[in-house]
Amino acid sequence: MKKLIKRSTLLLTTLFSVVSCGNNGNTTDSEKSPIVEDKYIIQGRLSDYYIVIPNESKARIDFASSELAGFLEQATKCRLEVIKESQVKKNYKYISLGNTTQFQENVSDIDLSRLNGTHSAYFITTRNDNIYINSNIYGIGDGTLYGVYDMLNDMIDYKYYYEDDNFLPDIQSAPAQTEVKKN
Repeated sequence: MKKLIKRSTLLLTTLFSVVSCGNNGNTTDSEKSPIVEDKYIIQGRLSDYYIVIPNESKARIDFASSELAGFLEQATKCRLEVIKESQVKKNYKYISLGNTTQFQENVSDIDLSRLNGTHSAYFITTRNDNIYINSNIYGIGDGTLYGVYDMLNDMIDYKYYYEDDNFLPDIQSAPAQTEVKKN
């Protein structure tokens, strides 16, 4: 519990991007880097964030969005609404999953071509209070889902052991993201 309280109150000082790439599915030692300063997706069981998915999303992105929304709700008692990219209004705060219009417009300076053909590699970054998680542009593999799981681990100490066994704390706030792992 003390670890969770420390994570929830940790003030971080830098904002930057991290690319996480597997080595043909093999992972290397993890590196952690702070990326958001005093920001919360959920605070006091309330949120003004949405989960954004492509208009023509694939089953893997749909599953990643349901995992993100479901586990955040279980931990915080606050459910983030999942919306299509075409429903996003100018003032919305969001977590973009996959190759959305928002990702293309706000993260176009990043070349994700080295993620093409990978199964578990993903890219995660923050820009203007929004979070972007994407794998390869073809939607092949589970990279975006792995990015969601890593983010959940950093935000709410989520742990996945196997299909019927996972750990979720009961908390009232979820920081925007305290750390990113680079695999």
